[in-house]
Amino acid sequence: MRSRIQLPNTTTLTTVVLICGALALSRGYAETPNAAGSSSADVQQLATKIDQKTSEMSRALSPAAHDARQRSLSRFYQWVEGYCGVPGATSDPRCVHDQYFNYLDHISQSVYSVGHWKVYETAAYGLLWADGDLLDQDFAQPLTWDLQVTWPHVDAEPSPISRKMGWALKEKVHSLVADWAVGGWELNVSNRVETINACYASVGIEKSAYGGGVHSNVEFEAFNWNRKSDALLNIADLFKPGSDWRHQLVALYEKHVRAGDSGVRPTILEDEPFLTKKILELGVDKETLVTDQGLKIVIGGLAPAYGMILPGIEMKWSELQPLLAPSALCTIADTPRP
Repeated sequence: MRSRIQLPNTTTLTTVVLICGALALSRGYAETPNAAGSSSADVQQLATKIDQKTSEMSRALSPAAHDARQRSLSRFYQWVEGYCGVPGATSDPRCVHDQYFNYLDHISQSVYSVGHWKVYETAAYGLLWADGDLLDQDFAQPLTWDLQVTWPHVDAEPSPISRKMGWALKEKVHSLVADWAVGGWELNVSNRVETINACYASVGIEKSAYGGGVHSNVEFEAFNWNRKSDALLNIADLFKPGSDWRHQLVALYEKHVRAGDSGVRPTILEDEPFLTKKILELGVDKETLVTDQGLKIVIGGLAPAYGMILPGIEMKWSELQPLLAPSALCTIADTPRP
């Protein structure tokens, strides 16, 4: 059995992985138009569009970042060959079509702005082979398991993301993918930078696991960092000691949901009566991101009807202020520009 893939050692997020471009969803996830009748012409047309779109999105990046994404794209094509079969021989045209289609769909989201900073994505792809039915679920299931990890890089030198934060996020992701071979056939972990200001940085981690059936299981975790102390930020550190901030924060969340904020349907509180209780049980830290404007709660693990992950509900610093410790508020005016 091949050893599972591991993220390489790093000093900053800008040098963690220079392997693949944006996340491409796996077989079993993709439902693309005309996939059943895919041909080499369809696949080549998608490849041309991928090359063009990747080049277009990379124009806003530095030469080093542009080169990194080109190497990522090359790695992606190699991965598809290994996953779907060698073109012209044993390849599965529908599999190739689905991978290309999903990759193309994500390219526009793979370069984005966070405050004054430009962030771009690459991804690590891994494939594990087994000599038997490791999952003990379906003897007819092909003996391959797929791992994909999408990684963010800040296009700046020096990076506003410290070496220590880069290591901490890497270890966090390692803990999430450690059981991917026994937890399901396919696992995608996407890391997206949400905030970089003078005081805080935050990353939203979306974990999508597929182990058979119709839908994957999707979870969300927040990763928050205190840039002033260069240490992991616990949400509790933002609030006055001894206060019942957890219940009050969840009460504010429920208030915003009832108001229909951020596109969350108010009826979800009736459809999912234990939704706010779930936030408390899972731990508010796990689902709360620090932003420039306040705190945002994002909930995953819901039924597909709700999109697996709810749009984030943000509570402003101004409405949180009665609950906050004096040191919590961050002045972002002094955030250095790249």
